[in-house]
Amino acid sequence: MVANKRLDAKGQPGAEPNPDASAIFGTMVEAGAGCYVRARDLPRLIALWPRELCDQTSEGSLLILSKLRRALVPSAGVRLPAVGATSSIVTLD
Repeated sequence: MVANKRLDAKGQPGAEPNPDASAIFGTMVEAGAGCYVRARDLPRLIALWPRELCDQTSEGSLLILSKLRRALVPSAGVRLPAVGATSSIVTLD
C-alpha cells in the first residue's frame, strides 16, 4: 500500500498531521457526535416542518443541506459549489 502525501494549495508537499492533535481532536469529534440529537439540535439552526425533521431519506437530507446552505451563504456575491459537487473551490463574483 502506498501512502499519499498531503499537498497544500500550490500542490507542494504539506505538513503531516500531528499525532497528538489527532488524539485530542478525535475524542472531541466523537464526543460531539454522541451529544448531537437531530430532533433537538437541528431546529435551533434552521426552520423545519416536523415531517422534514423526521425524514431520514437521502432526499430529506438534501433538503436539509440546502436549507443549511442558504442560511450560511452571505447575501453579496459569493457562490458555493452545489451540494454533492466534487470541487471545493469558492468563487467570488
